[in-house]
Amino acid sequence: MRFLPGGPALPDDLLTARDQGQVIFFCGAGVSRAKANLPDFYGLADLVVEDLHVAPDSPARRLIVAAKSQEHIAGVGGLLPADRIFALLEREFLVADVRAAVARALRPIAGVDLSAHRTVLDLARDPSGATHLVTTNFDLLFEACDPALQRRSPPHLPDPRRPRDFNGVIHLHGRVTDTYDGAYDEEFVLSSADFGRAYLAEGWATQFIRGLLGLYKLVFLGYAADDPPVQYLLEALSRADGPTGGLYALQSGNSAEAKALWSHRGVEAIPYNGAGGHVALWETLEAWAERARDPEAWEAEVISRAQAGPEALASVERGQVRHVVSTEPGARRFARASAPAEWLCVFDPAVRYGTPWKHADTGLTIDPFASYGLDDDSPPSPLDPDQPFAERKPPAGAWDAFALNADDKAALGSEHVSALRGSGSMGALPLPRRLHWLAVWIAEVCDQPVAPWWAAGQIGLHPDLQMMVRHHFERLAPASGTVTEEAWRYLFRAWNVSSEHEIRAHDLQAEIRRMGWSTTTVRAWSRILSPHLIVRRPIPRIKPPSTGPDIRRNQIVDVEIEYPKTQVHFALPDEYLGLAATEIRRNLELGIDLATELVGFEGLPLTSIERDPQLGGDDFNRTYGIATPFFIYVGLLKRLTTKDAAAARRETAVWRGSSALFSRLRMWAAGRSDLLGPVEAVEALLHLDDNAFWDAHGQRDLLFSLSRRWGELPDRLRRRLERRLLRGPPRRSGKESGREYRERKAHSVLGRLIWMRVRLRP
Repeated sequence: MRFLPGGPALPDDLLTARDQGQVIFFCGAGVSRAKANLPDFYGLADLVVEDLHVAPDSPARRLIVAAKSQEHIAGVGGLLPADRIFALLEREFLVADVRAAVARALRPIAGVDLSAHRTVLDLARDPSGATHLVTTNFDLLFEACDPALQRRSPPHLPDPRRPRDFNGVIHLHGRVTDTYDGAYDEEFVLSSADFGRAYLAEGWATQFIRGLLGLYKLVFLGYAADDPPVQYLLEALSRADGPTGGLYALQSGNSAEAKALWSHRGVEAIPYNGAGGHVALWETLEAWAERARDPEAWEAEVISRAQAGPEALASVERGQVRHVVSTEPGARRFARASAPAEWLCVFDPAVRYGTPWKHADTGLTIDPFASYGLDDDSPPSPLDPDQPFAERKPPAGAWDAFALNADDKAALGSEHVSALRGSGSMGALPLPRRLHWLAVWIAEVCDQPVAPWWAAGQIGLHPDLQMMVRHHFERLAPASGTVTEEAWRYLFRAWNVSSEHEIRAHDLQAEIRRMGWSTTTVRAWSRILSPHLIVRRPIPRIKPPSTGPDIRRNQIVDVEIEYPKTQVHFALPDEYLGLAATEIRRNLELGIDLATELVGFEGLPLTSIERDPQLGGDDFNRTYGIATPFFIYVGLLKRLTTKDAAAARRETAVWRGSSALFSRLRMWAAGRSDLLGPVEAVEALLHLDDNAFWDAHGQRDLLFSLSRRWGELPDRLRRRLERRLLRGPPRRSGKESGREYRERKAHSVLGRLIWMRVRLRP
């Protein structure tokens, strides 16, 4: 997470660990140099050499000159360690004199700027108020910020496993006296010999830091990767068998350079722009310190800004919201604040990195990443001018609020583990606490159109969340249903399809092969072919719908009916034809009900049951949409009529009266003498409503039935049919003029009469 644009991106686990008092800041010379302008290790060597009036040809001076003139190699750092300079000085001068010169060089000026040290101290305090800070600096600037601050230095280092003892600032390499005239207890880790003793020979510094690693995350602040303290510390730890990981270093430079300097040392580099005296670093640390003083207040401020919605915030501010919801306490506060549902577009990488779309009104290209991208997201590839709307997918590792993070996994208990038997083996496992609170939030804002729009892009949602959404709407006033609730209801129906739909055709085929057909398998087969709803985001899917009084359901979700098909051949025995016809008829009735509910009518017209040999490509029209179960049903009826005509007639007796689809079946059945007698056939045709009787798509089935039965009909029935044919279709409502209607009527009547004359000619 970044506190400021252009600042370092701090890992979430580091921020959380600091809030829990589990971070130790290791402060180097850069901390005292930042605002107080004390020297770094090489600058200190310069000052000591001048203070001691070292000869121009002294090895120490010559080494300093060589160190300053050496070429910097990216990813390597300095080549001449400063501890060697002090080792050479200690050969020429008394150790006490060298250390006294060091102390004098570090004496701060009056009114020294201590803001950097105060910032670090704020970061180093745990929730109980105890300070846990380690520095390799000899100066007393931390103590100058807080005279009551406890301080420890070698050889009297605390045991990190005893929190009461570890409170204050630890001067790991020693400290100056209070008067800056020498080393306290005559202990400085300064020369290569001192480092060897502290980290290798006696190893007390190594042991102390190893003790910290098992309990804390360590952050190196104010160090270069080649500084002697870092070199000795990490080399000593690499030889030890103690715990590794949890090491961070704030490093100026780009990401590649920073990683090259630290990664091989087992340290995760946190890069930042070091321009302007490392201003980006210190402004970030100051913002972090402000957060550290009251993390809950900081989160409350972030959540308050989030109320404006993600598009109103900068990417760095969206990143702060991302950090908040990445922890269980933060997700809980976010949920209770009921932030806008549009944050779902930020939390879901599939939406953040969604495919750009051209706005229908303005013609401008809309890129969701501009509205929902995070500051530490890898930017998507530039748009290809030749394919500006090519499908785009999130990069690997893109942050996903709904994926388990390390804290979620660490908090999982036995209730989150599947059981081999019993109730725990059958139901859905409970959500981890953080995800539970995100589910609570979604349920709180589920009445905003963007919530079901987002959900329509998911394969499903956890049953607990579905239940919470249902309860949310149930708490509203009776009869207050909205298009948003309607969208959710369709989603639930699409997701909660009977488990029988999940039976795979190949599995059922294998079962039948081994066990044979039964009434149960016939019903399972029909359920495989049963229509069901599928719910998607409407096109364009790039932007969620806006809330408004005129919003329609189809702007939130696109609901369609799916009629499953199977490539597996099922050889249904004759003995089950009656049951199979009944079950497939029920599928047809379900399809009619769904279509009527969704669009207000039964659906697109069907091709004729009677095949026209002159028309090619007719099979597609028989395997699309409701035509799939319709023609399966027709095939079953044909077989059933041959095997058991009485059962087939009983099936026709329960057909729906007010249905265009069953009207088509009545037309077809009227032409079959094995299904309907002459009087029954004529009555079936005469009772068709005008829309069905004069439907152009059903004309072929109607005329074939008339021609097949005409010769066996008595005159009185023929005259009734003739009057119906001559009466013609009704006039259309709307703007059809009298002349247009007369022409259409004549065309319809004459077309049928001419066809009948040709068909019935001896």
